[in-house]
Amino acid sequence: MIQQLIPKLKQHHALAIYLIFFGLAALTVLPFWTTMHLYSGPDLQFHLSRIQEMFDNLKNGAPISHIATRTFNQIGDAAVACYPWIWLYIFAGLKFILSPISAIYFTYVLIIFVTLVVSYHSMKLISKSTKISFYFAILYGLTTYLVMEMITTQFGEFLAYPFIPLAFAGLYEIMFNNYKRWYLLTIGVTGIMYSHAPTTLIIVVALLIFYLVFFAKQPEKERARRLMYIAISAGYSLILSLIVWGPLAVLSLSQKLMRPNPQTLYADPQSLFTWFNQSIANKGMGMILLFMFIFGFLFLKQVPRVGRYAYFGSLVTFFILSNLFPWNVIHHIPLLKGIEAIQSGHRIIPVALMFIAAFGAYLLGVKFSNKMIGSSALLIVFSLYLINSFDYSAMYSMNITTDQNPFDNQYNRTSQPELTYKATPTRQIPRSNMNLQNYKVNNQDYNNQFPTDNGSGRTDYLPVAAGKHIDDLANKVAILNGQQFNISSSSLHPGTNSLRYNLVVPMKEGTTLDLPFVQYAGMNYTVKFNGKTVKTPQTSSRGTFKLTIPKTVKSAKISIQSHGTKFNGLFIGLSILGWLGLLVLAIVKKYR
Repeated sequence: MIQQLIPKLKQHHALAIYLIFFGLAALTVLPFWTTMHLYSGPDLQFHLSRIQEMFDNLKNGAPISHIATRTFNQIGDAAVACYPWIWLYIFAGLKFILSPISAIYFTYVLIIFVTLVVSYHSMKLISKSTKISFYFAILYGLTTYLVMEMITTQFGEFLAYPFIPLAFAGLYEIMFNNYKRWYLLTIGVTGIMYSHAPTTLIIVVALLIFYLVFFAKQPEKERARRLMYIAISAGYSLILSLIVWGPLAVLSLSQKLMRPNPQTLYADPQSLFTWFNQSIANKGMGMILLFMFIFGFLFLKQVPRVGRYAYFGSLVTFFILSNLFPWNVIHHIPLLKGIEAIQSGHRIIPVALMFIAAFGAYLLGVKFSNKMIGSSALLIVFSLYLINSFDYSAMYSMNITTDQNPFDNQYNRTSQPELTYKATPTRQIPRSNMNLQNYKVNNQDYNNQFPTDNGSGRTDYLPVAAGKHIDDLANKVAILNGQQFNISSSSLHPGTNSLRYNLVVPMKEGTTLDLPFVQYAGMNYTVKFNGKTVKTPQTSSRGTFKLTIPKTVKSAKISIQSHGTKFNGLFIGLSILGWLGLLVLAIVKKYR
C-alpha cells in the first residue's frame, strides 16, 4: 500500500506538499480547538465584535459594514469600517456553516495553511529550489511567534503574516529577475494592507530599505525601468486597497478621530535577554530559530550569498528593536516620529523571523543536500513538537514568569473564568491583574460578549468629542431638552447599518433630543422621526446626533441608518476593477 502511494505522490508533487501543509496547520491549531473554548488576549472581544457585526449584516443582505449597531456598545461606532476588514469575511462566512468556536479555529487553520503555501512559493521565486522552499515554509510558517499571535488574539498581525514573504519576493523579482511580474509585489503588499495598518507601515519601510541597500546590485542599464515597475506596483496596490483605506481617509479628513495609543520605541526597547528567555521557554521566535540566530555565524561560509544576506538582515532587524540601538538619541528626528504609528516594537519581529527562516532554509539545504525526505520529516516532527508544547503551555501554567517577562501570566488559561453572564456597562467582562480582559467563552456563552465593549480599542476612530463621553454613550444616556435619561436595551432595535429607538417618552415640539449615537462628518445618513425623514440633524457637543422634535408626541420611533462614507461606491468600484484587471492579465499570460 505504502509502496504504491509514494510513486503517486511523486507524480502529484504539488498536491502532496499542499496536503502536508494542511495537515501541519490542522495539527498546530488542534490543541486549542479540542477545548471548544476561545481564550481572551488583549483584543479578543474587539475583533470578535467586528466579525459578529459583519456576520449579522451579511445574514441580512448587507455585504459591507459601515457602522456597528449590534456590537461596540451600539453607538454607531465606525471601527468596523476603519480597521482593515477584507479577511474577516472568512471568519464571518464560516459562521454560516460552523459553530462560532469552530469557525474561528478553522479560519486559524486556513491562515496557517496559506502562510505555509505562500512562504513556499515566495522562496521558490528566489531560490528556485523545492527543498529550500519547503524548509523555509516550515521554519517561517510554524514558528511559535505565529502561534503567539493567534493566542494573544493579535488578529491584524496574524492575518498579515502570510503575505510578508510574498512582498519581499515580489520586490526581489522586480529588482533581479522578471520585472514584468510586478503584480507579485502588488498582491503581497495589498494582502498586508487588507490585514493591518501598522504592519503595512513596517513592511513598506522595510521594502524601501531593502531597495536602497541592494540598488547597486541591479543591472545598471535596467535600474530606471525596474524602478518604474516598482512604482506601477505601488500605485496598483493603492488602487486595490481603496476599498479598505478610502473610507478611513474620508473620515480622517472630515474630523479629528481618536487613534490607537502610540508607543515610542525608545521608551520601551526590547531586551535581548527577554527574547532569549522567551525562546528558551519555546515562546517568541522558538528554539529552532533561536539556534539559527545564535550559531548562524558559524555556518555563513557554507550558505549561498542570499542566505548570508538574510542572516545579516535578521541581525540588523533585531539590533534596531533592541535596547542596544540608540533610540533615545535619534527619536526626535521628525521622519522617525511617524514610526510610532506601529504602536509596539514587537510588530517588527516577523521581518526578523523571515530573514532567520530564509537563512535556516539555505543552511538546511546545504547540510541535507542528499537527504531531503529524512531531514524534512525530522524538521516537521521537531517543529510540531515545539509548537504543540507551546500550545499546551499557553493553556496550562509553565511557572516561568520573570521580571523580564511580566506578560507570561496572560498565557495561563487555567485561571480564566467562563463568561457565563451577559456583559453590560455595569457588569463588565473580567480583567486580569494587568488590567487586560481575562475570560473564556464556548459556543453557549459566545454571544455574552456582545454588544457591550469595555476592552482595548473601544474609543479607536471615534470622533474626539464622542470619545470623551464614551461612558455615557455606552450607558445609553440620552439628553432631552437638557435632562438626561437612560434608554433601555429593549428600546434598541438594530438593523443593517442602522439602529431604531422606540422611545416611550413625551417630547414637545421644538425641544432637542441628543441621542447616544455617533455622527461622523463625511458619512451619509438617513434619519427618520416616526417615519418622516429629518433633513438636517445637528451634531451635539458629544459628537452625537441631536434632533429638534418636529411635533409634540408621547412616544417616537427614531431610526438612524448609515450609507457609508462619501465616495464609498467609487472606492469599491476602483478596487473591483483593479482585481478584474489583474485577473485579465493572468488569463492573457496563461494563454499567450
